Amino acid sequence: MNTIRNDGEFKAYTNYIHYTPEKHGWVKSVKDWEHSSFHDFVSKDHYDLECGEEVKIPYKE
Repeated sequence: MNTIRNDGEFKAYTNYIHYTPEKHGWVKSVKDWEHSSFHDFVSKDHYDLECGEEVKIPYKE
């Protein structure tokens, strides 16, 4: 288990978690994984719904 030490690490881990279903080919896009907290992050305007089409997911402040 890793300890998250700062906001940058939190964002990196969150991006990694959200991208995992796409990375493993379970869905074509991050937004297609219905069990993800990604949708909560979109509703709080941390991500754009269309992000995740590429490996790096931008996190909005």
